[in-house]
Amino acid sequence: MKIAHHSGVSIALLDEERLTDVEAALDIIGAASCRNAFAIVADKSLVADEFFDLKTRLAGEMLQKFSTYRCRLVIFGDFSACASKALHDFMRECNRGNLIGFAPDEPAAVRQAVVKSAPGNSAPSSLRR
Repeated sequence: MKIAHHSGVSIALLDEERLTDVEAALDIIGAASCRNAFAIVADKSLVADEFFDLKTRLAGEMLQKFSTYRCRLVIFGDFSACASKALHDFMRECNRGNLIGFAPDEPAAVRQAVVKSAPGNSAPSSLRR
């Protein structure tokens, strides 16, 4: 995990850590919190394929942890191959909120994480220092 600073916001960029299950999500949230990161940005390739199959409920279980601990997550990558209308609807709804987001590439994901963490978007209280 690398920590980057953009516009006064600390963001954890996953490089080797994988979001494979709920326990991995909790470990990543904890590591980001310890490093004062207000958001986590992850390449789609670091997220378990099951996450993108909404029938497995893995996305809901993992994102519930991010929501519970008020930790922002933005996943980036090419989602055009995801044929599920339900997944695209889910991603669109997530992007409307402040905690979870999806972006086409890393620069867009970082921008989205910074905007979601900006003053007025209520920085996660568990991550305020």
